[in-house]
Amino acid sequence: MALLQQTNFDSRFRHVRGSGRLNSRVAVAVEWTDAGQNLRAEGYTVDISAKGCLAVV
Repeated sequence: MALLQQTNFDSRFRHVRGSGRLNSRVAVAVEWTDAGQNLRAEGYTVDISAKGCLAVV
């Protein structure tokens, strides 16, 4: 079945992904400087692949 004819998003997107994915919750912290002040935000990963991750911060 052609990708464009498939109605289920998950089945279509499974063929488009370049690598496998892993649902994993890992603590992360983001630090930056703004107007001379050091700032920090903490969060966690939701989804990890070889090309990057989705993080909630």
